[in-house]
Amino acid sequence: MQDPINKSKVISILDIHNHETQSVRSHQFKEYNSNLEIEDDSISMILPFVSSNIIKENHVFDYKEHNERDYIYHNNHQYSIESFGKNISYIDKLPFEIRYQIAQNLTQYDSINLMKVNKLFFQSTIPRLYQNIIVDPSYSIFNQDILEMNRDIDMNGKFFTKFECTFIKSKHSFQLFLKILNESIPIIKPSGQIFQNYNDEFITYSLFIKNLQIVELPNNFYTPFNLQIFSSVLMKKLLKLNSFFWGSEIELPFNIIDSLSNISNINSLSLKLEFNKIQSLLKYFSNHEVDFSIFQKFRHLERLSLEPFATSSILIKIFENLISSGSAEEISQNLTILKLSKFKSFNSTYRNIPSSSFLILTKFIIEKENINLKFYDLDCFKRLNDVFNGIKLWKLSYLVLDSMVLQSSDANNIDNIIDLSKIKHLELRNITEIHTLMDIYEPLAMQQLYTRLDAGFLKKLYGLNNMNNITSLYIDYREGLRDSVPDFIERLHGLRELDITIRWNLTKICSISSWEQLCQRYITSILTHSSSLQKLSLEAKEDSVFSDLHRLISIDSLLELKFLSHLKSLRLHGNSLQPFSPMLACFLPELKYLELFGSGAGGSPQIGLQVAQGIVLDDWLRVQHFAIAVSEQNENIKFIKIDKCLFEVQEGGIIVARDNSLTQWFEGKVRVNLSKDNF
Repeated sequence: MQDPINKSKVISILDIHNHETQSVRSHQFKEYNSNLEIEDDSISMILPFVSSNIIKENHVFDYKEHNERDYIYHNNHQYSIESFGKNISYIDKLPFEIRYQIAQNLTQYDSINLMKVNKLFFQSTIPRLYQNIIVDPSYSIFNQDILEMNRDIDMNGKFFTKFECTFIKSKHSFQLFLKILNESIPIIKPSGQIFQNYNDEFITYSLFIKNLQIVELPNNFYTPFNLQIFSSVLMKKLLKLNSFFWGSEIELPFNIIDSLSNISNINSLSLKLEFNKIQSLLKYFSNHEVDFSIFQKFRHLERLSLEPFATSSILIKIFENLISSGSAEEISQNLTILKLSKFKSFNSTYRNIPSSSFLILTKFIIEKENINLKFYDLDCFKRLNDVFNGIKLWKLSYLVLDSMVLQSSDANNIDNIIDLSKIKHLELRNITEIHTLMDIYEPLAMQQLYTRLDAGFLKKLYGLNNMNNITSLYIDYREGLRDSVPDFIERLHGLRELDITIRWNLTKICSISSWEQLCQRYITSILTHSSSLQKLSLEAKEDSVFSDLHRLISIDSLLELKFLSHLKSLRLHGNSLQPFSPMLACFLPELKYLELFGSGAGGSPQIGLQVAQGIVLDDWLRVQHFAIAVSEQNENIKFIKIDKCLFEVQEGGIIVARDNSLTQWFEGKVRVNLSKDNF
């Protein structure tokens, strides 16, 4: 018989919970795992790999002789229970809840290895693998350490770590996932508390899925057939689904709402639906009806995102059903995040509608230009206010309005619907303010029209309620004859995150003497938050008929940002700051993330690198010298993005180029926006 193993080399289960005890490396007890190759960072470091099936001396476990499918460790050495000593512990004999908690603290890959130990660990690990599913082709396990080390606590405290999620990247993996969902798990239902809500003795994999996030569909997956299977077949299987996030730009068919089996218990919903098709059907077929009553079944919604809703009529019908059937109180008290997007904000087709020439509408202009005001949907919030009829969203803390046309009177309507004093995160994306002066029947000069304007939406919005709880603001706001955004920013207190797009059109000449004066006005308003601001993104655009044109901000104005001493993230147009980016970086001691966007952000192209047939590293080689220059001026900077190239600054000032798999993560560091982590 083999000599008994030294007890000091056997890991006790107590060592797992003792934070002061360091894990014993596998290579330090070779006689214990003589033929098992173990990586030092794997789950195998903390598992004793002693099976409770070793029941007698000289017993060697054999899969062929055993009746059950126990995936346990065994080797050629013959060990008895007595040979392990009195202090040996059988980890697979732990209660189900403890084994479940062990699985909850393992990565996706370690969890799969743990499942193979035996059927007891298979039982306790399945919930961990299927509870949070994220489909993201850009995800890479090689970036996980970067994501963990650079994670900042979100205001709502909700985000998934690598120990809570299962990531799906490829088309093949996604198809296997869809295929296995309806299969029964080959185990008898355990008696643990996790399984108490499952009535059937044998349960399917789909019943464990609580959160499903489709960040983007895998490459080559999208076909109308695949999408139809996903929306009509897959969603019906998810009987325990609580949260569904759809981040792909591909719009889902409207009937996916009918496919949600657990609709009454869903608390988080973010969808991109084919509302444009519904709008066309309602417009061209007068007898066509769309049933929105399915929204009456949402009773516990806490987070809701609808885009692109296309027309206010569709939005009104959705909310009419949401707050009907006795669910108004639940919506009023539960909803914390609301995103309403009429169009996709990046869609240039709708970005500048109406044009800057028609932001001030008089009776004379409307009749002469034959303008149909219904096209602008100016009564959207007025109709919403009528639907809510005194009901208020008391707990709403995140509000996003995207690609909508507003009037100054909408400030009162929004104040009636939402308790603005609770808002912490506000996004006004591609918002256009229109003034209608219906008592003017003759042409007037711009200066005369300017004197007839009322206070405006932003000024009224702040004046109606105390909005000092706002800590994150994204604002891209178009208006004619004036610019009220700087005043709005100054009125707020303690902003931590600020994402601004300065808008310029020629009508502003009547109230602002020059473009430079407008930029300086914005910089002054930003500096009022110098004691609290940690994230700043600043860009400038000029309205154009076909697309937005970038405008440069003067270097003197940008260099004043050096007084933002607490800034950790900065995003600027690189051309505006040439060649003073390193100088500005050296004045910001806490800066960690810097993005200089624009094709000329890295300065003049290096001679000889503009080849006819570019290779993978060409873009990085053209701008890496600039990343080095910036990092030399500020040793605290961790990531620099120049145009499309992302660099990590490692210890010793070493610059390492990173691929596109970190693009979305880095954007969250330098921009203000809702992400999948908020849902």
